[in-house]
Amino acid sequence: MVKDIVYKIPVFFLIALTVFMVIPGCTEKEEKSETVITTSPLPESELLRTEDSGDFVFAVYEDYTEVTGYSGASETVTVPEFYDNTKIMSIGKSAFEGNSSLKHVILSANVVNIDTSAFSRCKNLESIDMPGVRSISPSAFKDSGLRSAELPDVLENLGRYSFSGTSLEIITLPGSIVRSGDYVFSGCTSLKSVTFNDGFSEISSRMFSGCTALNEVVISSGVKAIGDYAFAYCTGLKKVTIPSETTVGDGAFYGISNLAICSGSGSSAESYTKKYNVTFEKVS
Repeated sequence: MVKDIVYKIPVFFLIALTVFMVIPGCTEKEEKSETVITTSPLPESELLRTEDSGDFVFAVYEDYTEVTGYSGASETVTVPEFYDNTKIMSIGKSAFEGNSSLKHVILSANVVNIDTSAFSRCKNLESIDMPGVRSISPSAFKDSGLRSAELPDVLENLGRYSFSGTSLEIITLPGSIVRSGDYVFSGCTSLKSVTFNDGFSEISSRMFSGCTALNEVVISSGVKAIGDYAFAYCTGLKKVTIPSETTVGDGAFYGISNLAICSGSGSSAESYTKKYNVTFEKVS
């Protein structure tokens, strides 16, 4: 009996050790993926101080300054280019969140980063100028009233839910984008037109889910993949044109009635229509 216990313990220990070694590997993979999505364009820099100046609160770093708060009631806010001789390069987490007076925001080309929830729930926000922004973090404009936003040609990162629930009507996705999270424009019920510029390569999962005002979408030839449920519940969508080379994810057009998908014979799009019983129109 003693021998059995002695022999069995090492076996159990080895099994437990093997499981323990496998799980961190999965965790590490997930962490690496998350890191890629949240890559910051800001330089690594030491925080020197935080201070108020007028309606703004600034965090001053060695190499740049970040707006971390705003207490004003102006309808139009122009963020200055510099503070204390350093470039203002970032709008920090929740800096303007929930501001009900804000309608128009003007950022200089120095601003390269808009952090998480920076303008979320700004219900009266209508427009933003952001010519130099390279990264827009998760929920940056979520559930705001934003109607107009031109995404700059230098934009590289779009975080998940970044424009979800806004009042955008038209959006053009620049070819500079290399990372985009899920649900970016989900629930934008006023969105009527989407354009994919040359170089834009992947529509992320649930990117446009619930955009009920979309009627027709033309996927450009550079788009290599349409993610799972990318256009799910876009109930107003009647026609989608998809290049033959583009792969279509599971449920990409789920929950849509009377939809016609146009693509080449033998394409991933055609396979999708057969799987989900959607009308297919062959194009040469």
